[in-house]
Parts: sequence; C-alpha cells; structure tokens
Amino acid sequence: TAILIGWANASFWSLSPVWGSRISYSPSQVAAFMTATIIGCAAGQLPAGYVGDKYGRRTVLGVMAAVAMLGSIAIAIIPGRYAAMIIGFVIGITMPTLYVMCSAHANDRAGPNHVVEVSSSVLFLYCIGAFIGPVFAAIMMEQHGAQALYWHNAAIYGLILVYVIIRARISPAPVQLPEAEPEPVRIK
Repeated sequence: TAILIGWANASFWSLSPVWGSRISYSPSQVAAFMTATIIGCAAGQLPAGYVGDKYGRRTVLGVMAAVAMLGSIAIAIIPGRYAAMIIGFVIGITMPTLYVMCSAHANDRAGPNHVVEVSSSVLFLYCIGAFIGPVFAAIMMEQHGAQALYWHNAAIYGLILVYVIIRARISPAPVQLPEAEPEPVRIK
C-alpha cells in the first residue's frame, strides 16, 4: 500500500502543474489549484486521525482511497477551473491521510517496540513508489493526453481500495491499545 500511495501522490504533485498548463490554465490558475489541494491536505489531518482512532485505520484507508479514486475520475471528466479547485481540495484531504493511516496501521500491527523500524520501512516503500510513479504517469500523459494523469491515479487508488478490502477480509484488524494515562509526578 505504501508503494502505491507514493506512486499516486508523487505523480499528482509532480505532474499536476503540467496537466494544468496542458489544459490551458494560466500560471495563477495552476497555483490556485495546487493551493486548494494543499489546504485540503491540512484540513483533513485531525478529523481523519480522530476517525481512524475511533473506527479503525483500515476503514479510513479504504474510504480515503475510494474518495481519492472518485476525485481523480471527477477531475478527469468534469471541466471547469472552479470544479477542479474543489475536487483538488477533496483529493488533498485524502493524500496525506492515506500515508498516515498506512503507517499507523503498520505500526499497530508491529507493536510499540518496532515503531522506528516500521515507520522507516513504510517511508522507504513510499519513496520507491514516488520514484517510479511520476515517470510512468508522464509516459501515460505523453501517450494519452493530460487527463491520463488522473485516470492513472484513479487506477492506483482503486488498487489500494481493492487491496484494503481483501486484507480486511482475510486478516483481523489489529487491537488498538488505549492510550496510557501518564503517571503522576511525585515530589519527595
């Protein structure tokens, strides 16, 4: 999952400005689209963390993958700069959330004694995807036009969704331990 998230997210960040310029956005319109996405990235973190703690990381991972997939399809087929900004905001909510939920789920499975190893491994896998994805997406854009970026990303997010559903059916969710109460400080 981390590889696929890196694949799609890096493709988005590196090639969305190219997409915008190819569909005749001005530089300020490309900047507005990217800014709307960044605002979405910031807006989604706290609610997603709360929901992930309450309902499970895989649930949030699956929902975010579905939203990212549908948002990518929408941006590929719905014309209009304002629609693109709104959809970019929604996609922005999903992108960092996917990575955070993937990492948190892996850490839940591994336990508290392996947080550093697991987190670094998830980041490494994300980076492998981020290295490969934009190259592949750029080739798709050259062969099939600018909208291929979002069809490409929709397919990647769809793969994540399918994988999460399969894993949820064959593997029980990890037990999330309640947060420990800090011990009171005793002054002697």
